[in-house]
Amino acid sequence: MSSKRQVEVGDVESLIPNFGNAPYPASTKQAAGVVGGRPTDVMVVSFQDRILVTVTQSGRLAQWLHVPMESPDPTAGFHALSSQEDALLPRPEFNATPLLGGRSGDWEVIGQLYACQIATAIAAKSAEEKRLLVVGLGLETPDVDSDIYLGIVDLVLQCL
Repeated sequence: MSSKRQVEVGDVESLIPNFGNAPYPASTKQAAGVVGGRPTDVMVVSFQDRILVTVTQSGRLAQWLHVPMESPDPTAGFHALSSQEDALLPRPEFNATPLLGGRSGDWEVIGQLYACQIATAIAAKSAEEKRLLVVGLGLETPDVDSDIYLGIVDLVLQCL
């Protein structure tokens, strides 16, 4: 028994996504600097449905994470920060999920820290942002040094 299905032209057109005025190709911004004595490159690519951020040292990527920007808690983000130092912390409603790599231990924690911090920076810039954030990291070491952390975050902010 063979079932043949005819597709009408109207049906095919309804399957094509409407990107409206979406930029094509996706907008891309890059920044480079020396962080902790290591050349560091950051690239942000804004797609229709996702934001891709890569942070590389030595031109490699070893860890991929994603962070849903849409919070299930409608009151998330509407809290007052007690000090300026707390403003540097990632917002608690963001949760980074490893996709690839990350090894274990310190690498996983550092990856989640950077991914959630980048999500916080994007949300601070555009509170209505709902696209999925995908972060690729290729750091030489899992340093927790505040100067390195702030240097990498600064490069990302230059691209947002």
